Amino acid sequence: FPVNRSIDFKEESYIILTNFIIDESCEENEYREHHIHDQYKTEYIVRTKTNLNQPLNNINTHANIYLKIYDHKKKHTEDMLLSNSKHQTNPFQAGQIDKFHIGSIQLMDDSIDKIELWHDNKSDFNWFCQWIEIKNKKTDSIKCFGVNRFLSQKLILTIHSNYPCDKIEHELYDLTKNVAIDNQYSHFQTSNKNEFIKKYLIKIKTGNKSLSTTNTHVFIRLYDNENRSSEDILLDQTVTNKIPFQKHEIDEFHSGTLKNLSDLQKIRLWYMDGKDKKWNVEWLQVNDIDANRLYCFPVNKRFDSNTDDIVLTEYTINEPCSTISSQYKRTYHVETKTGKRGFLNLSPTGTNSNVYMRIHDKNGQISEPIELNKSLNHKNKFERGQTDEFDVGSIQSLDEINKLELWHDNSGIGRGWFVDYIAVTDNKTGDEACFFIGEYLNKENGGVEEKHLILDKQTVDNRPCREHQFDGDELTIDETVSTVFKQTYRIETKTGHSGTNTPVFIRIYDNNDKISEPIQLKNSLNHKNKFERGQTDQFDVGTRIDLEGVKKLELWYENDGWQIDYIVVIDNKTKDSYCFVINEMSNKTSDSKNTRILLEYPSINVLCSKNNDKIERNFTIKTKTGNHIEAGSTTPIHIQLFDDQEQKSEYIRLKQQDHDKHNFEPGAIDEFEVTSSQLLSNKLVGIRVKHNANKYQGWYCEWIEITDKDNNKIYCYPIQRWIDKAENDKKTASSPVLLSVTAI
Repeated sequence: FPVNRSIDFKEESYIILTNFIIDESCEENEYREHHIHDQYKTEYIVRTKTNLNQPLNNINTHANIYLKIYDHKKKHTEDMLLSNSKHQTNPFQAGQIDKFHIGSIQLMDDSIDKIELWHDNKSDFNWFCQWIEIKNKKTDSIKCFGVNRFLSQKLILTIHSNYPCDKIEHELYDLTKNVAIDNQYSHFQTSNKNEFIKKYLIKIKTGNKSLSTTNTHVFIRLYDNENRSSEDILLDQTVTNKIPFQKHEIDEFHSGTLKNLSDLQKIRLWYMDGKDKKWNVEWLQVNDIDANRLYCFPVNKRFDSNTDDIVLTEYTINEPCSTISSQYKRTYHVETKTGKRGFLNLSPTGTNSNVYMRIHDKNGQISEPIELNKSLNHKNKFERGQTDEFDVGSIQSLDEINKLELWHDNSGIGRGWFVDYIAVTDNKTGDEACFFIGEYLNKENGGVEEKHLILDKQTVDNRPCREHQFDGDELTIDETVSTVFKQTYRIETKTGHSGTNTPVFIRIYDNNDKISEPIQLKNSLNHKNKFERGQTDQFDVGTRIDLEGVKKLELWYENDGWQIDYIVVIDNKTKDSYCFVINEMSNKTSDSKNTRILLEYPSINVLCSKNNDKIERNFTIKTKTGNHIEAGSTTPIHIQLFDDQEQKSEYIRLKQQDHDKHNFEPGAIDEFEVTSSQLLSNKLVGIRVKHNANKYQGWYCEWIEITDKDNNKIYCYPIQRWIDKAENDKKTASSPVLLSVTAI
């Protein structure tokens, strides 16, 4: 918990610390903060002045103030935090000038085109900024931006002076007229209007499908009762969460329009550039600040970037969405598939009856009767061959779905209903329970009021219901023409000392998190009986999903004690191979009917069976010895690698093939080609360096660079210390250094 402030316990009995850093000790944080300027390519000295009208914030209120700088080449810095004022212990006080030393890892041009200034709105903090001054530490050029307003939203500042702010304070008022509230799209900005005419506070509740925001833009357009519309309003700077539109989160946006709209009548909602990413929205709430009027628009719909938009016309007034939706303790998304039967699939299979269900959880609790009343995607529900979707809820606090109770009331025309399946998705967890039916609901089969049908969740094949084919046999690559697949693979498995006769399935995850349908490893290409003890089997399989690369592999089979050493996926299009080492045997005595394994971090283009199934990982290691006196070492240096799966390599000696050359001389950069025979994932998170030298015979290391040749990644570890028994910590082996990955 960084504090960085004075505490007078005569005036305050305690303070509350809310900012904290995870997995880093205070000493490590202090060292990193002290040396972080070594990473900067451009450094700035920033001064801010807080207006005399600044309200007095409570001693426990605070906020993080951020600055982003753009140069004339449209290049910009990262978000830079204004922290550790060089003048004041408690910055941003009324009438106070604060000074900050900050930097960017970007090499910025000396020119400044514009800046963005904002804070994260924590603890009801208010800041009345009068001006901000930015000085390039290398060139001493100064830019002064007038602000003169509360930082209630992100500000974009473009007009500036080249003089120090405190020398031209009387001239800054004219500069403040050109402050714009954060608008990234040109249709928001006009030459003669710099403030919104109507201001709105907008909240959106995301359901069980998050939206990636790396390249996705969410828009709304407001319509009033005279059918006048606002501009397209971009929702990107949430004031409640660091990343907007995450699962089950409520995001709040402060925005507005240059149009003088009256009472709202409808809203259009859409997003772009999501790469077919699905998004579930529960509700959208708009607070007209000027009219003090609150609109709640229920959505309860899943849509993607291929959907044109959603037009919301049903709403309540002055009743918060959170109050309306809180009547249910658990909400669900239900999908039903009405089947096809008879000659040419023309037999009647739909129904006009009222359909009900009850959810049974794993603890035996049962919901109240839930009617499947209003289809989200069809005016007439339960028609032949039709898939209908419903959003429902239960007032019971249920756990994981285990069974489904289903029936209809036999009313209306076409009382018989032939159902292929019903899928129920728990909006809290995102888990889908699939229930196969494949028959008419009637007195004989069950599914009517006097005889409810109780279904068990299907667990053998855990793919979504909709991926099953109910009108014909499923295609496999050896039973039909391979052109039905968009991607084909050669799969190789190595069975250990215990085989299996049970069906085995896999599911492939690609680099964009797209997922294949479940694929059965059915016919071995080289053995009549597959998965025999000590046997290597190959299978040709395919998927109808267009995948890019292989990131993860899901494997499942019936729990019968099968031991599998590894599985290899070869992409027939790119010829790349992905090796997943398992060395695992399912437990026959386990209560679970199925073994399910999610495999991650494959070794790419590495033979799993190399050297009698012994895995080898290849690395290039560079070391930089310091220029200090006697910084070099003649003692053997060893290194140990740690990955993100808590696995570690053996100690590897850094030794070149040319034995005559001396390594680790002062100022020298040495390079070594090394191999580890231990199983490591494709992501390193730390290293340990050690030697056995006596006191005062240690080694001063500046840095170590490791290139993972198997996965084409580079890791840089700053060391900058003696490894010597004479040091205060008397260490001749460094602790594992945890750093982030820099990939080529």
